[in-house]
Amino acid sequence: MQPPLLATCAVAALAAVTGCVDASERSTDYAYLHAAIIEPSCATANCHSAMTAQQGLDLSTPATCDDLVANYVCPGAGADCANPFGIDVHGLLINRLRATDGLLMPQDGPLPESDIQLIETWIEEGASCE
Repeated sequence: MQPPLLATCAVAALAAVTGCVDASERSTDYAYLHAAIIEPSCATANCHSAMTAQQGLDLSTPATCDDLVANYVCPGAGADCANPFGIDVHGLLINRLRATDGLLMPQDGPLPESDIQLIETWIEEGASCE
């Protein structure tokens, strides 16, 4: 006996929304972070797209990573966050993603915790733009 079409569609839709990839299997490569999290959540028409670039930050392409790192991840370190003392993952970017400074980004709702943790891991690993 085959399952009802509606139930099959509901299961497929739920899998698509929740994702089928284990969080531990997700890449901390910036190209992946940009495509999976940053572009759809931050580079939107009213926020950090090429046209609006709120606060001067354009996140519409992966090529803007250096600006993100130099100004919002580890200011003063240039585009290279790697240092022997570790990285303060509670810099401006993480503060905004967690709203610890009172300003939530994205403004229309928080990122899933798993996405924030993946970005923190990227920062802890040196916030490479390559």
